[in-house]
Amino acid sequence: MNVDGANHHLAASADIPEPGVPMREVEVGIRIDEHRGLAFFGTEEVNELLHSGARVVALEPGGAILQKLGEAEGNVRLTLSGFSLKVQIEGPET
Repeated sequence: MNVDGANHHLAASADIPEPGVPMREVEVGIRIDEHRGLAFFGTEEVNELLHSGARVVALEPGGAILQKLGEAEGNVRLTLSGFSLKVQIEGPET
């Protein structure tokens, strides 16, 4: 038996959420604005949960944050102004 394979299996099974343990999803990301600069969101909430004993069990795609630049002749002009990720957290309620 491959020892590394056995360890990998144990690590993977440790990521399965336990029944009855609170789960929550926190959206984190960044917004980019030419006047205000960079703005991060959600990271403080995730850090507070981690400090209280919670753990991250998964990162999932979020989405693009788009800003409307204008509209002409039925065409909408958009620009990418950020993105988000979903952080799946398991742990104590705060």
